[in-house]
Amino acid sequence: MRPLAIAVVGGLMVAMVLTLFVVPSIYLIISPVAEKATRWVTGAAGGVEE
Repeated sequence: MRPLAIAVVGGLMVAMVLTLFVVPSIYLIISPVAEKATRWVTGAAGGVEE
């Protein structure tokens, strides 16, 4: 039973690290790139057009 407990606790720790640190970091890196791509595709120069 001890190896199973180690695997479960290790999996929970890896999932926690991915959820709290890796995913938000990737979002912060990709978000500006996606925004620029959206502006390029739509042709908007700087925000909302009137």
